[in-house]
Formats: sequence, C-alpha cells, structure tokens
Amino acid sequence: MFQNTDVSTFSLGDILTERVENTGDFSNYGAYGDLTYDMGDRWTFSAGLRYSHDEKDFTWLIPDTTNPVLGGNIIFTPVTDPKFEASESWSKVTGRALAKYQISDNAMTYLSYSTGYKSGGYDSLSVFTATDPLDPEETTSYEWGIKGDFFDNSLRTQFSLFRLDVDDKAVSKDSLLPGTSSAVPTLVGGDETIDGVEITIDWLVTDELKLGLVTTARESEETLESFFDSVGVLIPSATTDGDTDTEYTVTLDLSLIHI
Repeated sequence: MFQNTDVSTFSLGDILTERVENTGDFSNYGAYGDLTYDMGDRWTFSAGLRYSHDEKDFTWLIPDTTNPVLGGNIIFTPVTDPKFEASESWSKVTGRALAKYQISDNAMTYLSYSTGYKSGGYDSLSVFTATDPLDPEETTSYEWGIKGDFFDNSLRTQFSLFRLDVDDKAVSKDSLLPGTSSAVPTLVGGDETIDGVEITIDWLVTDELKLGLVTTARESEETLESFFDSVGVLIPSATTDGDTDTEYTVTLDLSLIHI
C-alpha cells in the first residue's frame, strides 16, 4: 500500500505544499469453526469461534518544504532521514452463539450474542502512532427477534431488538497539537453503545395487492477520550447521547395480470 497526502496553503502569494508519504504492508490470518445442534423439533443451537491474527508494517515520510517566507513546514513536522517506521501485530478470538425456537410451523424466535474485532493500526497523518498504535476496535452484539407468517400467511413480520457495544472506536477530529501551527485530521479513540429496533411487515391484502413497511429507530451513547480541538483547546473526555430519526419505507405492489 502507498499513500501520498498533499496539503497546500498560501503565504503572501506563495504556494506552500506539504506532503506525507505512507507505505504499508498488512497480513491477516484467520481460522473459523461453526456447529449447529438440533434439540428436538423446536430448539436449534448454533455456535462458532474465529481466531484472527494481523501483522502491520507502516512508514511515514514527511519531506521538509523550503518556503521563501516561512522557511519550512507549518503543518507537518518533517520526518526525512530516517523515515519513521513501525511494526505491530494483534490477535483476537471472537465468536457467536445463537438459540432459535420454532413457535409454530410458520413462526420462530431467536436470541443471539456475537463479538467482533478489527485490528489496531496507525494514523497516516500522525507519526505519534508509530510508538503508540491505535487500539483494536472490538464489538459485542446482542439481538432478540421474531420472524414468521401469521393470519393464514397473509401477514409476514420480522421484529428485532438489538444492542451494539463498540470499544476503542476511532473517530476523526481536526486537532491542533501543542507545538504545532495547524490542525490536522487526527484519530481519537472512544466507546459507543447503540440500542435499536427494526420492524419489517409485508401484508398480502388480496391476491393482487401487497403492502409493505420497514422502520427502524436507534439511540446511541458515545464517550470520547480527551483531545485537542482545531484551535488547540483540550477537550476533556465526555459522554454524549444521540438518536436517529425514525425511518420508514412504505411499499405497494399491485398485480393486475395473472399468468
């Protein structure tokens, strides 16, 4: 992987171009196993495990820019000889468990638990992550739901409640670090919890007419680590709440021709 980021600014009519060159070599290895067990006619249990191993080599090269007025870089601290190099590896075991119960021939309910993982890494614009890499992002998910056909199969419904916990989520913020003169996009770590509900309904009103509804609503709570904002003010760690507007999708299918 090769990345070249240019940032151009103007000083007294002169163009100042600063450049960050990154190279990366990433490898991932994984193994996964899953099994399903039927206990009687109604209960089904599934479980699986995955082992992941990631290796990352990364470099930063920030050439010094000579400017007739400023005499050098104003955004990125020069890193030319030797260029910054970093190497790190991460490993994680994740998994899932699922229980399903057949309420009737046409309806079932389920409960699931799963964990996820995304390896740590480096901020392409921040050489500080060479010695302090970004932490892996880990998730934990819970979901309960019902699926089935009701009223002589004229009404098909899917309903689910879920929670998603995200640890060490990386959020991009424009940050002016002490001793620097310009703010640059910087990845800030944080945790987030999302609670939500999803509903899907298909109603066969007649043989010719079918109505559909899909809706979802979510609430979130996010806690970010302390960081310097775009003007250099230290923002302490804080928790914020948010929610999404309830979304609806309504469909209508009308068939006037029978074959």
